[in-house]
Amino acid sequence: KQWYQRRVRGRVDYITELDYDIFIRPDTCNPRFRVWFYFTVENVKSDQRVIFNIVNFSKTKSLYREGMSPVVRSTSRPKWQRVPGKNVFYYKCPDHRKNYVMSFAFQFDREDDVYEFAYCFPYTNARLSSWITKQEERDIDYFYADVLCDTVQQRNLDIITITSPDNIHPTKQKRVIFITARVHPGESPSSYVCEGLMEFLLEDTSEAKALRDH
Repeated sequence: KQWYQRRVRGRVDYITELDYDIFIRPDTCNPRFRVWFYFTVENVKSDQRVIFNIVNFSKTKSLYREGMSPVVRSTSRPKWQRVPGKNVFYYKCPDHRKNYVMSFAFQFDREDDVYEFAYCFPYTNARLSSWITKQEERDIDYFYADVLCDTVQQRNLDIITITSPDNIHPTKQKRVIFITARVHPGESPSSYVCEGLMEFLLEDTSEAKALRDH
């Protein structure tokens, strides 16, 4: 099979035609944490059933034990969907240095499709950049976007300020509410929450205006 991995840069071991072990790369600057994965698979057979084993998770506790499951999409079905929970298992495995393993079964159904799998719904840097550009094109006077610094991987770390223009004055002291979306790569759902919050604060409603003013 041909594998193309994104944001993983780990290792894939072929066990059998139906069984693959996947080793995920540690978080940037912290080799103790291994959570996020995002990989693609192509050159599949119709009705082929496989088991993917993510074999080196670092977390003892995981939402995979509480019913969460990985997400999947394909060329012909671009919307992310969850893998059925009944096909997902999270357990401590003696065969992999007692690391925690998440195994899930999946059946491919279209040979020409490219399939993508992820730990959870990805929120990409490209999506954020596109969202910021969209707001800047609105040319509203209570939205300010700037680059705070570069990340370790040389990406922009954006800082967004949403407030009334009357509050932007060097001599005016105002209380500031600082909101950060996520710290670790596996926390992508919070990025969607943060985007929704910013959308609300930018609305032309009395509630949003009151929050911007104060």
